[in-house]
Amino acid sequence: MTTLNLFYNIKEAFEASTLNNNYFAQALNAVKWDAQFEADNEYYFVKDDMTITTPSLNPFNMDWEASAIFNDGSVLTIGA
Repeated sequence: MTTLNLFYNIKEAFEASTLNNNYFAQALNAVKWDAQFEADNEYYFVKDDMTITTPSLNPFNMDWEASAIFNDGSVLTIGA
């Protein structure tokens, strides 16, 4: 799976999440990340040429949008 496809799967999980089913957190936890850590009040998930940053694993408790940053400098938002 390419990182772009992975991004779209995670974005879809974010959008499908409900108060009773957090598909976003499940999708993030299902991936074997190259690295994952927490810094600057954000969660970071790194896979190949993509880094996903999110202020929360709960789609209904976000102070700002989650996003994916790619090595070519492009940024895609999750949930927008």
